[in-house]
Amino acid sequence: MYILNPITLTPAMFTSNNVPVNDYAVWNAATNYTIGTKVIRTTTNKIYRNLIAGINATLPENDATRWADEGYVNAYKMIDDLSASQTDYLSINQTVNVGASVGALAFINMSGTELTITATNNGAETIYSKTISLDDSAVTSVYDWFFEPFVQKKDHFEIDFPEAYSNPIINYTITDVSGNNSKIGRFMVAKQYQVGYTQYGSTIGIRDYSVKSYDANNIAYLNKKGNVKIMTFKLILDQGETNRVIRLLRQLLSVPSVFIGATDDGYEYTIAHGFYQAFRIPLQTPSYNYCELDIEELI
Repeated sequence: MYILNPITLTPAMFTSNNVPVNDYAVWNAATNYTIGTKVIRTTTNKIYRNLIAGINATLPENDATRWADEGYVNAYKMIDDLSASQTDYLSINQTVNVGASVGALAFINMSGTELTITATNNGAETIYSKTISLDDSAVTSVYDWFFEPFVQKKDHFEIDFPEAYSNPIINYTITDVSGNNSKIGRFMVAKQYQVGYTQYGSTIGIRDYSVKSYDANNIAYLNKKGNVKIMTFKLILDQGETNRVIRLLRQLLSVPSVFIGATDDGYEYTIAHGFYQAFRIPLQTPSYNYCELDIEELI
């Protein structure tokens, strides 16, 4: 199993971003705003919603009583902690100057047909280049070849990024040949850690947050809400790595990370962007230990 521990990205680290920052009008100190009006600040690249009507010259990011912070603008939603809030544009092309060595990349909750990744060593020689099809259709026959509909590959990771470079500049592009907008919920550059080996007996399920309610006539209605993937991984750890794994898991408490149960093609369902709720390590043998890791997806 691999855990990707993210490096925090900020809008200032992006040297290019083709997604325009035009979600709402730019905040103006002289404007008389009504309650509920939304504005953007190009300095913070965030959206703010008015809570108190009137004119006030205090910057929205410095006045939480008057302005509610509603998160990043569309161009930078892919660096917030939630994978459900997507950057959405016809074709997404972004370049980030990480300023630190990284060993893995993750792209979560995508829409599109192709992902292209390139990276240079501080703008000099190319150190990484890949093109990935986002078609996850299962073609097992001639009939499937002609008639199987496009199935979106939503999540993708790379754990072979060259970590020896201390200042990689990474560019990625998501395109959709059908002409629909491309989307991405979470772009992550990360340190990667291998945590034991996933065993059979691990479980994957779905937790639905929809609520069933009844009206005065006792008729049932379903208030449909989101759902998350929940997983329990059974891992086997060498005795010598158990201390390291416990230290890592304590470090990752409440840190949104990417968990990868199996790296082989076809096992993408073992990927989750989320956090772990608990882990248990029964001490059973002198040579190795078993670990159970409970993970909940973050939407």
